[in-house]
Amino acid sequence: QVVICATVLRAAVALVLFDRFGLRAVAMGQIVQNLAICLIGWPMVVRVATGKSWLAMPFGLNRIAVRELVGFGLRLQAVNLASFLFEPATKFVFSAVGGLYALGIFEMASRLVLQLRQFLVMPSQNLIPMFAESSVRDRSRIRLLYGRSVAAIGSLALAGLVALTAASPFIAYIW
Repeated sequence: QVVICATVLRAAVALVLFDRFGLRAVAMGQIVQNLAICLIGWPMVVRVATGKSWLAMPFGLNRIAVRELVGFGLRLQAVNLASFLFEPATKFVFSAVGGLYALGIFEMASRLVLQLRQFLVMPSQNLIPMFAESSVRDRSRIRLLYGRSVAAIGSLALAGLVALTAASPFIAYIW
């Protein structure tokens, strides 16, 4: 709710200031959005963590906790950076070694696999409301529903990937 309200605030700030500041108004809106999230989020975190409703700032820091948080954040950023660089690096190698023809074939094959994956995985998003309802009404039922849905999606994914593997020579011939 905080993020949604802050997003509406960002849009309002950008719209109000756009005539005067142009594209910089969008950046100003993002700054206002992040400040609003911090100013509203901090009291909520304090209340959840301590049960008190006052705006306390942390004056003492636990070095071990800070070291763990910073280490986790750095590792997470390294993984994100590596995953962001994977596709451009792969495409660069394909174009450098095999030329644009090989890059085009790689791109089509990659898109085909991603489209099949989306086709198989996207219906699982519709299960989230069912899980939410089951967690409220009957918590014992949620394991059964989760197990069945994972088995069904896994079976469909396996069948789809086997079918794609079997059809790949024909697809390659068409390409």
